[in-house]
Amino acid sequence: MRRLLPALVLAISSAAAGRAASAQQLSGVLTLRDGASPAGGVILVVESPRGDSVLSRSITAPDGRFVVRLPAREVRLRALRIGHRPTFLGTVHLAEGERRVTDFRLADAPIVLTAVTTRAAARCELVAGAGVQVADLFEETRKTLLASLLTSPDGPAAVRVVVSDQLTDLSGESLGPPRRRVRSGLTAKPFRSLPPGLLAVVGYVSPEGDFTVYRAPDAAVILSESFAATHCLQVAEGRGARAGMIGLNFRPVGRAQRDIIRIRGTLWIERASLELQLLEYEYVGLPSPLDRLGLGGNVAFTRLDDGMVFESAWEIRMPRTALRGGSDRTALGLPVAQPTLVVEAIQRTRGDVLSISRGESPVYVGATALDDSLRAVDLGVRAATGADAEFLSDTVSALGRCADEIERLAARSAAPEPRATIYGVVSEAPSTRVEGATVNATWKENFKLVGATWSWIDRARSAVTAEDGFYALCDTPRQQLVTLQATKGDRRSNKLALRVPMEQARARADLTLRTTP
Repeated sequence: MRRLLPALVLAISSAAAGRAASAQQLSGVLTLRDGASPAGGVILVVESPRGDSVLSRSITAPDGRFVVRLPAREVRLRALRIGHRPTFLGTVHLAEGERRVTDFRLADAPIVLTAVTTRAAARCELVAGAGVQVADLFEETRKTLLASLLTSPDGPAAVRVVVSDQLTDLSGESLGPPRRRVRSGLTAKPFRSLPPGLLAVVGYVSPEGDFTVYRAPDAAVILSESFAATHCLQVAEGRGARAGMIGLNFRPVGRAQRDIIRIRGTLWIERASLELQLLEYEYVGLPSPLDRLGLGGNVAFTRLDDGMVFESAWEIRMPRTALRGGSDRTALGLPVAQPTLVVEAIQRTRGDVLSISRGESPVYVGATALDDSLRAVDLGVRAATGADAEFLSDTVSALGRCADEIERLAARSAAPEPRATIYGVVSEAPSTRVEGATVNATWKENFKLVGATWSWIDRARSAVTAEDGFYALCDTPRQQLVTLQATKGDRRSNKLALRVPMEQARARADLTLRTTP
């Protein structure tokens, strides 16, 4: 049996890598059209005067701050905001060694996508109008991918990542508990693949010594010129679990070198925000019987309210194989029969971002971390004492009330969607619990096609903390990204994003109040 090695690897380091800086620097604040709201997570592109080459890129911080290194000559500045047409910010000419502070304001030019119909074709042919749609979608995908590669002026974030290996049979039944390992450090990009040029040479699956290495694409791969030149793109409408999304199917074109394994799949984009949500892929060119097992994986992208974009999860599905037969040999040493390749199991290697923090403020909590904390709550009810016992008692009571409420709401709906409860404690530094704070949760749901355009509903829930700072939000969605924020008077917490997975019914999120500047 050959050993398996997934090669979408951790990109976490204990310190941020330094970069050589140009002597010329342009800094300032980028705001939205109103001139007051900060434009976080916007990509600034520095181009040649004619706009025919990109000299550098940067990304704004959550509060709109930016720092751009420029050459000592005239350049053009463009702003790329997900879901909007590019904004030309003007030309800038810095003298040798000059450092200038200039603020900019974005134009408001949202992109509206309509439903299109495509037909499969060997040469990437599209029906009338679909070519423009493909170009728009791919440009929005590029913005999300670019944002995931750039580092904010605030520097890399503190990230915790868990990687788990799960072995299953061919029907998907578990063959044992998953094996997990956790890493933490500073990074702007939790996972990375091989460089695109090298992938084009060795392929996505290749033998290396005693290992067979399975690779996944990351943002840099999809952005590469080699990917655009060797893959056909077509529009796909999301159905079922992908309702509210529009996809870009990609498949390899041209003749590949012998034994080079390539990929095909779909880039799924949310219609409400035009943000890339998910990359699904499968391997092309695997030998039989591997080509019938749906081997491949996915990469999930998350964009927070402050503009931060990152690869929040990835998975690779790989076969555990063995050679059977062919051991008997003739007098000349030749095998009597060729050995047969047999698939014994499927290994699912998955990576999840557990948490992301800037300074002492958490900005994202992943599903695995929530799941672990909930198991700790369930197991610790009897052993806890004092304040912890009081909190756990409140938790059990609130979860029971929420379960009853969710059951009543589901009974009124013809096709109820699975709902979740979000709960936790609001405190202020260092650890004082706050009574009477309001916790707000917001998200988008109910995506529907109305005529030729899509609509959705902005949802919100709120709760007020009890005497011990405890809160519970019933009837929140599963799988959707929910943004939480606690407020009381002039104090507010940072915005915390979380996603309750489909298999969970509840999740914990604690919030800390700070005085608003």
